[in-house]
Order: sequence, then structure tokens, then C-alpha cells
Amino acid sequence: MYFSAEEVQSAAESFLRDIHAALPEAEIVTIGGWTWDTPTDQRWVETQAEISGILEAATDEVGGIYIDPVTDLAPIDDSNASLMISDDDFHPTPEGHAYLGRDLAYEMVERGLPRGPEKWRPAGIPTSHHVDSTDAYFAGQR
Repeated sequence: MYFSAEEVQSAAESFLRDIHAALPEAEIVTIGGWTWDTPTDQRWVETQAEISGILEAATDEVGGIYIDPVTDLAPIDDSNASLMISDDDFHPTPEGHAYLGRDLAYEMVERGLPRGPEKWRPAGIPTSHHVDSTDAYFAGQR
């Protein structure tokens, strides 16, 4: 089932407003859609860009932070895909989830999250940005 851009926008705005109203002190972080490879279907690319813009605008409206995994996180590419992407060539492996999660944590810390008097920082995450490489991330992890 497909939804129009207007339906996605309405749902995103309503959902985020409801969360903000119910939890006004909460840090709202919206994470966009992710793909590990470069899509060749132009319609898909345009649709994802439109949805990303909608989510970013709706998130900005409530004072939240929008993270676009395609542009804001370190890529999974052909050099590390065999470790990071499952045999279905779509979903991350457990290592891929760990890599993406850690990079997401870097991005959130880089953007100053959480805000407030007591800053939480995941163990082992410095203030510098992003995992430098798959090898650096997994060195000593096994």
C-alpha cells in the first residue's frame, strides 16, 4: 500500500505533535529511511527524498532533530557489505546493526544530544564524529 505525500506529511506532523504534547521535555529524534547501496530507480530516489524532506520539516516543527541515515551516517559500501549486509542483500547483519547503531550514537552526540544539565555519552564514544572504518570499529570487538 502506498500513501500520498500529503498523507505522509499529515501523519508525521500529527504523530510528532502528539508526542511533543505528551512529553514536552523529551528529546525528539526522527531517523529517516536507510539503504546501503546507491539506488538506481529514479522514482525511488525521488520518493525517498520527498519523504525525507517531509520528516525533517515535521521534526523541525516540534524542535526535534532529524537524522538522514543516507547522508548523515558513515556508509556501508562494497568494501564492507559482506560483513554488514545479510544474504538477502537488503537487511543489516547483527554486525551491520551494531555499526549503524554506533554511528547513530556518534551523530547524536555530535549534535549535542541529549541536551540538559546531565549529558549522557555512550561508553567508548568520543566527541569526534563517525566510525572511521569497519576494521577500526570491529578491532578488538570479537
